Amino acid sequence: MKSNSTTKQYRGKVGAFLTISLSVILLSIYPIIHIIYGFYWGLFALSIMYIPNIFAFWQITNFPRSSKHSKWSWGTLLILMPLGGFFIYLKAGYIPLNTKLKNKNSELLEKGIYQKVEVDSEIESIFEDNFLQYNKAVTSNNKIDLIKQGFNKTESLISDIEKAETFINIKYFIINDGIMWRKIENSLIKKIKEGVKVRILIDYVGSVATEDYKYERIMRAGAELVQFNKVFFSKLTGEANYRMHKKLIVIDNKVAYIGGLNIGDEYSHLSPKYGYWEDLHFRVEGEVVDQLNKQFIVQWFMETDVIINNKAEIHKVDNKLDCQVISDGPQFKKTAFVDNLIKMIKESKTSLKLVSPYLVLPSNITSELIEAVRRGVKVDIFIPGKADKKSAFWAGKYYAEDLSSYGVNVYRTENIFLHSKVYIKDDNVAIIGSTNLDFRALFLHHEFNLVVNSNEFVSDLIEYTEDIKKISYKCKKSSNNWNLIKKFNYQIIKLASPML
Repeated sequence: MKSNSTTKQYRGKVGAFLTISLSVILLSIYPIIHIIYGFYWGLFALSIMYIPNIFAFWQITNFPRSSKHSKWSWGTLLILMPLGGFFIYLKAGYIPLNTKLKNKNSELLEKGIYQKVEVDSEIESIFEDNFLQYNKAVTSNNKIDLIKQGFNKTESLISDIEKAETFINIKYFIINDGIMWRKIENSLIKKIKEGVKVRILIDYVGSVATEDYKYERIMRAGAELVQFNKVFFSKLTGEANYRMHKKLIVIDNKVAYIGGLNIGDEYSHLSPKYGYWEDLHFRVEGEVVDQLNKQFIVQWFMETDVIINNKAEIHKVDNKLDCQVISDGPQFKKTAFVDNLIKMIKESKTSLKLVSPYLVLPSNITSELIEAVRRGVKVDIFIPGKADKKSAFWAGKYYAEDLSSYGVNVYRTENIFLHSKVYIKDDNVAIIGSTNLDFRALFLHHEFNLVVNSNEFVSDLIEYTEDIKKISYKCKKSSNNWNLIKKFNYQIIKLASPML
């Protein structure tokens, strides 16, 4: 069984204390050895302390997705904390060998599995001009509906599950046991009895709060349930890294659900801890659903070595909406989301709107946002006023105040946790999906997003951001007036950002 999240948080605090204490003790021992035994013995003792850290830094510099920011941060930590820095690396940066092999195999599969959909050359040129191409097809006959709030998503999803005829593929970062999951589970069990194939892929760490036995009911009914990227030595190795952060359900290759909402009571305002939970999800129909289903096929293969062949047709809808899948994760050398977001920021002409539950940014994105403001682009960023992760929340406050000083408009919701992920350029292009604006999402997790080119759809997203603005307050332009303590704290936060 998996330990509950409260126990894990307690262990994390104890582990951090012991790691820091170990480094302090080791650094204290060095001058004692130097004084008693002489310079060379002291140097030898110090070099022994740093051997594991050297190995860690070599691993980090050879990880192709490591940003310069990450390398500087880890390098500084490993210098300041002999041996202790290595243990932090094991928890927050280590890439197990089996994960490397899975990533390599899935990359080869993903390159070969996407088929080219015939598309108007004019449409394809629009995407080539606006976004970097990462082996994914542009699709044109699609329809996307916005779904606000978790209970609306649950009701819509159950309605589509009831219409399923052949298969339902489910992939989630979090499935928490509760009222909402039980409703969905009951519908799934009913369809299994009717002969519908149900596959469920959940992230091992993301769903840690739900004990394994609570999934036994649906498995006994006939569902295949697989946990993604199990960490067998979770107390020692990087359990927080290389997670499957995607949220996806595909039904009969006809309809898909993507967005910010996991499955759990907190996403429908039923958790006293979080209260009102502001989020956005999307119901997708059309050609791109086949592309989304292939996202499931790739990661199912990563865990099972089985390639699913649903033999499902590509369904078109009588609606003109152009979109493209951006798949991202540690299996790729290129950082697809970061590269495309930067390109989008660079090419914005009038406005940028970014909605994210976290604001912990690498320096290249921060620089491009500031440069966009300087050339006259109106930049609005929306972040939560309530925390789910305290470290990331406080880091976001510093980033928000700093960006505000350069003219970026940062809006924080009034005591509400905002979990939507929406990125809009001007009035016609948007990125929607699972990626947050923090280092884990941008560089370490398995994520996917849709790029959408549609004035009508983007207009609906802009209207959504205006609704968020009504329940938000604007962050003050204060970093120019920070005292020395605040300036020091911000530098420490930036240094630690890749580990938050």
